Amino acid sequence: MVAESNAPDVSIRAVARRHGQSASQLVTWRRLARGAPLAPRPAPAREPTHGGA
Repeated sequence: MVAESNAPDVSIRAVARRHGQSASQLVTWRRLARGAPLAPRPAPAREPTHGGA
């Protein structure tokens, strides 16, 4: 699918739909195939700490 979607004048959405996948999933696979890092996930929210013991 990645190679197919790299052809000129080919719609990523159409290729993904033809194979039963979402366009966003195919975009992620294309990004991984070219070695680009995925966006980092944000750090989980920390519980506020209250001072004193």
